[in-house]
Formats: sequence, structure tokens, C-alpha cells
Amino acid sequence: MKVNQTVKHIRRNLLQLRDRYGLSDASWARLAEVNRSDLSRFTNGHIQNPSFDFLEKLCAAVGVTLYEVMGDMPMPGNDYTTKERDHIMRLRLMDADLRGLIEKLVAAFPR
Repeated sequence: MKVNQTVKHIRRNLLQLRDRYGLSDASWARLAEVNRSDLSRFTNGHIQNPSFDFLEKLCAAVGVTLYEVMGDMPMPGNDYTTKERDHIMRLRLMDADLRGLIEKLVAAFPR
């Protein structure tokens, strides 16, 4: 695969994940800790050679590795079910106070 084709493939897979989780670019940029305008340029195809670090951050924000995103969809890559991955994404989108409250609630249940 040519580099340009690889970037297109990665972009397409990342956008599918973004859409699956209903993330706005603003939320995705915040989760990935990247500049929102850089993210917008990437999603619109204006960045042809994104850095490895940039791509890894985008992947981590939607719960996958760059290796998984380079492969074919679907990309769980771990033992989480789709429902569990959705719960993880919801937790990531919550503010810190609500996330802390949920962590205390979960800790109260025996394992």
C-alpha cells in the first residue's frame, strides 16, 4: 500500500470509529489531546503525512491501536465486547466528577 493510500485507509477507519461513538471533532480533539484545527485538517484530507504521535493519540481516544486501525474493520483487538467498548467511550466523555462517582459505585460491588 502506498503511503498516501495507507493514510487514507487509517483516516477512513478512524472516521468510522468517531461516527460509531458519536464524537464531535471538538470532543475527539479533547480526548486525543490534539489541536482541533489539526484534527479538522486531518479528517478533511488536508494532512497527507500525519505524524505517528498524532495518529496514536487519535487511536487511543477511540480505544484502538494504530496497528488495529491499519487493519480491516471491525477492530476490537482486545476482549471487550462492543457494548463494553461503548461503555468505555461514554466514561471517557464524562466530566471528572461524574467519572469519579461511577468509579466509587463500581468499587462498592464485590468482584
